[in-house]
Amino acid sequence: MTDVMDGRSDTPESESRIALHELLETLREIDEQYLGSGRDGEDPDALAAGHRFLMHLLGGGLDLFFEADPENPEFRPTLQSGRKFYGDNPDAIYHSTLIRPELDYRISGKIEDAVYMSFTVEGGGGIDERYPPGRVIGTRNDSVLEIQADGGYELIASQSPRSGNWLPLAPDACSIVTRHYFEGDEPVDRRRRIPLTIEVLRSSGATADTPPIPSGASVACGIRRVRNFVRGLSLDYARNGPPLDLASATPNRFSEPSVWHADTGQAAVDQSNLVAPFELAPDEALTIEGRFPRCRFGNIVLWNRHLQTFEYQRRRSSLNRRQTRLRPDGSFRVVVAHEDPGTVNWLDTAGARTGLIFVRYLLPEEQPMALTTRVVKRADLH
Repeated sequence: MTDVMDGRSDTPESESRIALHELLETLREIDEQYLGSGRDGEDPDALAAGHRFLMHLLGGGLDLFFEADPENPEFRPTLQSGRKFYGDNPDAIYHSTLIRPELDYRISGKIEDAVYMSFTVEGGGGIDERYPPGRVIGTRNDSVLEIQADGGYELIASQSPRSGNWLPLAPDACSIVTRHYFEGDEPVDRRRRIPLTIEVLRSSGATADTPPIPSGASVACGIRRVRNFVRGLSLDYARNGPPLDLASATPNRFSEPSVWHADTGQAAVDQSNLVAPFELAPDEALTIEGRFPRCRFGNIVLWNRHLQTFEYQRRRSSLNRRQTRLRPDGSFRVVVAHEDPGTVNWLDTAGARTGLIFVRYLLPEEQPMALTTRVVKRADLH
């Protein structure tokens, strides 16, 4: 019974309300400990960028996990216009879905004009426990799949081996991620629909279970999934996320090219990366020189400290191979600068004095070469 005088209730607090308060407390921790500490807490613009990042995480967690059902799976776009996190890529469309390892799934789709496509099974702890998942169980890219003349394909995801296109699961499998990479003159349109479906393989005559009516327990579960996602890509990322130890510790300098390994957690296993932090004064520019290896896909992207790409719809903050102007010998020079330096291959920082430069090569056929860098005065570039 409610006390009319003070609004208190003798009834037990609902499970969904407990979960909601846990989420609110996590948001407070992120604001104070992850976004409000150090330099960002003293810079209103940096703090606003952090709060924007947090809103993107909330949107992603709500859309991808709040009511996701592994028994009635659906590939949902991981990133959309206005939703960036986890090292997004202007030239790729990603999808993900939750799965149960004891079930078998049929995946169907079309590769269309993607220059690279892959399916990755994640495991080692799902969204009900943590985010990101702890390991990659296995992957299949389009080079090892049987694809029809019209670009169509079908593969089975299961623990038991199957003939033809088979995506192996494991007892700790929790999700499947798809990657479709494009090399166009402009960034890929996030509204583009990729033909892609997934369904549970059921015994003859069996039908899909009717989704249960939402309850205190199911809503609480969904809220806690959102909490795990938001916390996992902020407060807990240093512990749970893949390490960026391939990044140089020296600003404006790349370390040697690194190859992804399965024990580092997430990413396309066919990928070789180079990462460098940049730090530029208002009148400075950074030149990057090198060449793309023979590979299926390559690009250079600017990220902020939250691993979000800089604005790329109205500014040029990324270059794929098709967009990059090469020298006669096949090499390139890319210029990172706050304002247009009047040269080709300009990556626009939009005035951000610090950030990350991320280089990715998909299915390289040769060892990628090191990239050389030099900080110069923007006025001296010519």
